[in-house]
Amino acid sequence: MKSRAWAPGHSTLFFSVPYRGDIPQERGSLGGGFNFSSGVETTLSITDHDQVLWNGKAISGVVSLSVIDRFREMGATVSGVSIEHRSELEIGFGLSTSGAGALGVALAINEQLENMFTIEECYQTAHYADVINHTGLGSVMGQITGGIELRTKIGGPGVGHVKHIPGDEMIIILMHSSLKTSEVLQSEEQMKKVTESGLKKVDLANSVEADHITQFLRIGRRFTEECGLQTQGVGAFLSRLDEINEDRSTMAMIGETIIVYPRDPAQVVEFARKYNLRCIVTSISNQRPFTIPQS
Repeated sequence: MKSRAWAPGHSTLFFSVPYRGDIPQERGSLGGGFNFSSGVETTLSITDHDQVLWNGKAISGVVSLSVIDRFREMGATVSGVSIEHRSELEIGFGLSTSGAGALGVALAINEQLENMFTIEECYQTAHYADVINHTGLGSVMGQITGGIELRTKIGGPGVGHVKHIPGDEMIIILMHSSLKTSEVLQSEEQMKKVTESGLKKVDLANSVEADHITQFLRIGRRFTEECGLQTQGVGAFLSRLDEINEDRSTMAMIGETIIVYPRDPAQVVEFARKYNLRCIVTSISNQRPFTIPQS
């Protein structure tokens, strides 16, 4: 029997990690971001050995497999699993594919286990897998919230706190190159700069009362310029977007990816074609992760 689940793509626009707890469930980040209708669909079946595929190609899948291992530690009897993730999003571009995949695995395996665990336990397990593998700190908290989100208290599901702001605006994602999130999250020097800038940006975002999407993008742009994560390539593309009046844009954390709230969608798509950028036209989504009924 196969089970399926879906979780949204997500990008953090600004973040801060003022302290790190010893327990994964108490770890996380403050920050803000968007959830996308472009997400990750996960299909899971019980087999005799573990394997993970991304759009049909075998990958190490350490985050997805960490979810399975965690459920085994929690008492689930699972011999082996075949996990296939499908998405138009790409790994390593700051689009929270690890978090989306982990959430999909948690919900899908729980269905195979006849709902042995609560939904919150599934969410907590996905957060755990993302954190211990250094692939994300706040992604899962954002993805289980939906829409535009502002993380105001550090921690995983049941510990942290997130403010939800509904949204359905069109967003265009421009992908240039991948960055390794784990290297950034484990660099003390880099994280010090991130935290100093990020704390101020979270406070600023918390005071925003209207036009959240534009304000979050502007705050994200200031964070990108201050925190030291903006690459030369991203900086050049952002400047070129400014020149064509597509200044409602910023870098996705953490990848050489730009999130654009377009004034003229056709112009942004043409910009992507001109500079050979992978382009995804999507929208902010309020949909939280869910299992897909069997057909």
